[in-house]
Amino acid sequence: MAFRYVLDTSALIDLDTFYPKSLFPKVWKSFTGLVKGGRAVAPEQVFDEVIKSKFLREWCENNKSMFITLNGDVLHQTRKISNKHKTLIKQNRFRPQADPFIIALAIDLQRSMIKDERVIITHENSTKHNKIPHVARSYGIESDQLVGLFARERWTF
Repeated sequence: MAFRYVLDTSALIDLDTFYPKSLFPKVWKSFTGLVKGGRAVAPEQVFDEVIKSKFLREWCENNKSMFITLNGDVLHQTRKISNKHKTLIKQNRFRPQADPFIIALAIDLQRSMIKDERVIITHENSTKHNKIPHVARSYGIESDQLVGLFARERWTF
C-alpha cells in the first residue's frame, strides 16, 4: 500500500528545525522525492504560513507543485469543518490558518483514491479537541508526526 501525505505547516517547520539540510541531506532528498512524485501535498494556505525560515520558504518556492489550489467542493468542505469545529481556528489571528483546509484536502483525496492511504503529517497533539489529529479522526483521516512518515516510508539514515 502506498501512502499519500497531506502536510501541515508544522511538519515542514519540524523538517527544517530538526533535520537541517546541511546535516541531513538524505532526508531532504527523500522528502523532495515524495513531493516530486506527487505523494506529499499541501493546500496553498500552508505555503502562506511558511514565513519564518528563509531556507524553508525558498525550498517551498522551488517545490511549489506540492501546493494545491483548492476547488469549490474542497472549499465548501472547509467551511463545513470550520463551522462544526469552531475552535480549530484561533479567533483574532491575522495570519493565515491552514488547518481546516488541510483536513478538507485529505477528505477530498480520500474520495478519489482507492488503494492509497492518506495521512496528515503534523506536529500537533492528537488528544486535544481543537487540533488537526482529533478533528481529522472524526472524518476517518489518520494523522502522524514527521518521524511517523519516515517509518511508513521505511527510511533509514
